[in-house]
Amino acid sequence: APKDIVLSTDATQLIVSWNINKWQVENIAVTPAKTILKSSELNPAIKGEAFWWPTNTQNYFFLQNGQNLYRINIASRGSERIAQNVSAVAMLDERLAVLSTSGRIEVIDEIGNTRGVDLNQKLFIPDSRGGTFHIQNNLVSFMDAKKNLFLLDPDTREFKLIDQEVLGAKFSQDSSKILYWTEREIWVEWLKVEQKGMEFPKGHRELVARFSRNIIKVLWFADDNYVIVALPDQLIALEIDGRDRRNTYSLFQGEIKNMTLANENSLLIIQPQRIIKLDI
Repeated sequence: APKDIVLSTDATQLIVSWNINKWQVENIAVTPAKTILKSSELNPAIKGEAFWWPTNTQNYFFLQNGQNLYRINIASRGSERIAQNVSAVAMLDERLAVLSTSGRIEVIDEIGNTRGVDLNQKLFIPDSRGGTFHIQNNLVSFMDAKKNLFLLDPDTREFKLIDQEVLGAKFSQDSSKILYWTEREIWVEWLKVEQKGMEFPKGHRELVARFSRNIIKVLWFADDNYVIVALPDQLIALEIDGRDRRNTYSLFQGEIKNMTLANENSLLIIQPQRIIKLDI
C-alpha cells in the first residue's frame, strides 16, 4: 500500500510513494490515471524521503538524505539541489518554506529562487533535525523527531511545548486554531478569540475526540467547522463545536491507508490497491 501521496495544486497530478526507492507521478486528469514518471526511470536513482508540489506542475521538490532539498523537472527528468542543511520543509502560500539547521527560514518559489522570511529574529528550535513544521501568517509550529509539538510564542519569539506523542498538526484556515492528533486522540487549541462561532480565550485547549482505533490522518474541512478523520476502516466527519453535542457523520467504510483533499468538495482515499475520489 502507498505510504504517502502528494497532490499538485491544480489537482491534476499525484505523487504516490511506497518507500524512498519506489515512487511515481500519476496524471489523474484522465481516466484511467496515466503514469507520467517512475523513480526507476531516473538515472542516477533518486531516493525521495518526502515530496512537495508548489504551483508549477512541471517541477516538484523532494528531500533526500535528510538534509538536501532537490527540484526535479518532469519533462527533462533533470534534478537540481537547491538547498542543503535542511531541517524541515513546509508549504507556504503555494511555495516552500525551508527551515535550515541553523534556525533560519527561507521561502523557495517554483523555479528555486529564495528569500528570507521576517520573523523578527532567527528562530531557535530544539532538536530541529528530522522534524516537521508549519508556517502560516507568522504562526509557526514545529514537531521534532521525538513527536514533541512546539508552538512559536509571538511575544517571546520562543517555542513552547504544546504536547507530546503528536503525529500531526495543522493550523485552521483563519489561523485562529491549531489542530493536532496523537495515536488515538484529537485536540484543538484556540490561538485567539474568534469573532464568530465558539468564543474561547486564547490558549483554551479541548479534546475533540478519542477513538479505540489508531488515527491515520486528520484534516480541517468546511470552513474549519468540521474535521475529517481517517481511521483504518472508516472515514468520518466530526463537528468541532461541542457545546451541545458533537455531530459525527460516516463518509466511507472500507480499508484506508491514507487520504488527502482533492479540492474543497472532494477527497482522495488511498486503499491497498486503488485510489478513490470521494465527493462530500
